[in-house]
Amino acid sequence: MILTSDALEEFLQRLQALDRELAKLKGSEVRKAETITEIKAVSKEWLKLSEALRSMEAMPLANLNLVDVPFQEIFQCTGARTRSSAYRRRLQPIVLTFLDRIIVPVIRFEGSPSQVASRQLVSKFAGRVSPEEQAYLEEAARCLASHCNRAAIMLLWAAAVARLHAAVEKVGFNVYNAALDKVGQKKGLPFNKVSKSAIASLPELQRCRDFDLLVVGMELWKYDLQIFEELDRLLSIRNSAAHPGMLKPLALDVQQYATNISKYIFGVVPI
Repeated sequence: MILTSDALEEFLQRLQALDRELAKLKGSEVRKAETITEIKAVSKEWLKLSEALRSMEAMPLANLNLVDVPFQEIFQCTGARTRSSAYRRRLQPIVLTFLDRIIVPVIRFEGSPSQVASRQLVSKFAGRVSPEEQAYLEEAARCLASHCNRAAIMLLWAAAVARLHAAVEKVGFNVYNAALDKVGQKKGLPFNKVSKSAIASLPELQRCRDFDLLVVGMELWKYDLQIFEELDRLLSIRNSAAHPGMLKPLALDVQQYATNISKYIFGVVPI
């Protein structure tokens, strides 16, 4: 999941609720198990959020360090009998400055052109992908946000191949092999370039050439030669992105590539 300012706002609301709960104790020892559990939970959650924010490079590290240190101290306090006043002494400065130090910088970061493009890329596939496919798409979006455009193209194609493999598994390897036999009986390009090896397992499928999957797909999912040619062109772009050369795709090229992957793979090949 890509970290957002909305998620950080929800986290701040948890901190505010926890601070109100601690305030009710008026400085006495915290004994309620549910409260101690929540203190531990928010401390652990922040340490995870902090690492995600560091990888995003969305704000000065000093901002994160000012929040990291008191949260580490809060977490350490949960291992001993601790008064609510001790927790609040560390928690209140976080609550009071979290919006300015953490949330506002992330909102500004989200408004940058690269981040807008990154979110748009993921949104093209909303509601149509599996968790495995989504992971590839989110990684592609992070690459795009970091201006690693060739890597983004490669990961978009990985999401496409994940869909092809899942679709073959769904129809079954026997059906795939039967389609492969039909392709082998056809003459001319692209049929005469397909490897004729039957498969019986996912590892064998994963070793198949992507080109073969695209050709056999005409039999499996009934798309025509024009769709195949579009898919073959997308594969060619992916291969160019994966090898040394002069290809230097722009962010707009990546977005167009994502649009075509969405249209010709996720819009054609069913889950």
